[in-house]
Amino acid sequence: MPESCYPKYMLKSYKDKRKRVNKVVRELSSVERFKVHGREVNGNTAKGEFGLNVKLLGLNDPHWKLIWEYYNRASIACGRGSVEKFFESEHEMLIAQKPQAPEGG
Repeated sequence: MPESCYPKYMLKSYKDKRKRVNKVVRELSSVERFKVHGREVNGNTAKGEFGLNVKLLGLNDPHWKLIWEYYNRASIACGRGSVEKFFESEHEMLIAQKPQAPEGG
């Protein structure tokens, strides 16, 4: 998530937004805590430890079902072949391909 989004959306209730944003970014970037890039942060951690303004959804919530379906489809697509990452916005989706191994090697 871009650092510029935190003060506007997820940390909008904090008075000293910049200080809080820096703390959250530092925590999320910590290699001691998150040893693998792209590691998921669950809703309870985002809300409780980082103080982010997130809405926790129940397993039967229609929005959660859509998010879970999307997550699984993306995971399958990445695991099956040449797709390494998705970059998605409201208007487009870009797919980063895995580098191909050199021929004969």
